[in-house]
Amino acid sequence: MTSRSPCGTGYKGTIFYKGELTEATLLSRGEVLEVRGPAAPCDCEVCLEMGGTVALPGMVDIHVHLRGLLLSHKEDPRTGSRAALRGGVVAVADMPNTLPKVNTPENLKLKVEELGKKCLVDCYAYAGVPGSPEEVKLMSRLAVGFKVYPEDYDKLHVLEGYEGLVVVHPEHPDYVKESPEPGERAFSRSPEAEPKAMELFRSFKKVHFTHVSTPEGVRKAKDLGFSYDVTPHHLLLTNEVERRKKCKAKVNPPLRDEARRAELLELFLEDEAIVATDHAPHAIWEKELPFPECPPGFPGLETALPSLLTLYKRGVMSLEKVVKAYSELPADLLGLRLGRLESGFLASFTVVDLNSRWRVEPWEFETKAKYSPFEGMELWGEVVATVVRGKMRYFAGEFY
Repeated sequence: MTSRSPCGTGYKGTIFYKGELTEATLLSRGEVLEVRGPAAPCDCEVCLEMGGTVALPGMVDIHVHLRGLLLSHKEDPRTGSRAALRGGVVAVADMPNTLPKVNTPENLKLKVEELGKKCLVDCYAYAGVPGSPEEVKLMSRLAVGFKVYPEDYDKLHVLEGYEGLVVVHPEHPDYVKESPEPGERAFSRSPEAEPKAMELFRSFKKVHFTHVSTPEGVRKAKDLGFSYDVTPHHLLLTNEVERRKKCKAKVNPPLRDEARRAELLELFLEDEAIVATDHAPHAIWEKELPFPECPPGFPGLETALPSLLTLYKRGVMSLEKVVKAYSELPADLLGLRLGRLESGFLASFTVVDLNSRWRVEPWEFETKAKYSPFEGMELWGEVVATVVRGKMRYFAGEFY
């Protein structure tokens, strides 16, 4: 066989290809993937031939907080991207609410430079809403999109001329009240906050609503014709977990009651929606503060894919749904050549053991945030290897 470039990392075995499992050979020609038949030679520097495993397109997470800059005690792009690799994630989009806030051209440049130096996966940056349309034009050259938080709702006019991606945290402040009691935030932060906030964006062109936590929010997003994502924790956990685990399960928007969680999962299974983690690490001492004072958020990159594969193993969703929600659709949203194991796409993929069952023990995480609302749960699906642009970055507990 001849080729214009040598093969870096390859895989021979079962792959997920165009909606089904099939036998094939994956070759990385530089950064580009080449898919051949099962009999094709795997003439690569590294060739993975492991029975019982499946190669999937690398996961793409459009909502993570890699922290860094002056919040590196919580997380930094190196530890965050190690967590991504262990979770089978090959590309992430980082949120701008760090310190300093990434809402000026200067701070965005600092953030992009830090990501470029430290990330082991493909890392993209969102920009926060700046003070002027002129800054929007400058920042749009470096940012994959703009993130709008509830505190930004009063300056939406700044984004009026922007036609790119606007990612929105939909919780209208008028419908949000904090509760000092664990388990009650599901109601004090009203489910009506999501649709009420979404209505503010009716005139925008390209809006994506992130971490939608209620059926009311899903219906409003669809009514407006905009895309949305849901998180594994909102699909699988309820406010009773917050009641038991307190700060370790505190997140915005909050974990909802069982009726809403079940309906959210049902709507997600019926629709073409994205999964994103909202990976939001904090230092453990911050999560040990009294409940009203501890910051919301927890890590999710290392449990997201296994939690979805657990739903697959239980017969709740198809493997095609897992790949579409956490790889194909998010890649399409960001305009990336990822999400499919097809020739011509980037050679970024993950190899998983679908039959491996493991217990979530956060002290073994790669993220700096060694806690999780999933602690103690048994999940299916272990990430064996993660390849980014043809290069082995993670294999069996080792990073490269």
